Amino acid sequence: FSIAAGWIQPVTHFTLSRHIYQPAAVMYSKSFIESLPKDLKEIVLSNPKEEAERGRKGVRELEAGLISTIKEMGIEIVELTPEQSKGFRKAVRKPTHAAFLAQNPEIKDLYAEVKKTLKSFRKK
Repeated sequence: FSIAAGWIQPVTHFTLSRHIYQPAAVMYSKSFIESLPKDLKEIVLSNPKEEAERGRKGVRELEAGLISTIKEMGIEIVELTPEQSKGFRKAVRKPTHAAFLAQNPEIKDLYAEVKKTLKSFRKK
């Protein structure tokens, strides 16, 4: 995304922190789903866990090529050790979430519900 968005242009170093996961929600209206033929409906409503894994795998397969492109641009790639990565996540999580909530106070309740659900999900 950094390359496509043009964020990479002014930088000299690119850190592979692997600290973020950008989820996406796919939503369809009931009328859209009902309008689909059976074969397409089965595809659209297939196993979401399998689709999520397939999507993650596809993104990971792009990484080597993207890193190559970044290096070809003369940008130094910095890879964090597991310890550095853990420290990075710890340092940025709370202030990033706080800033996001300050900019979007209307989602405070939704944010709390998502955190609660994630905590429950991660216990499984």
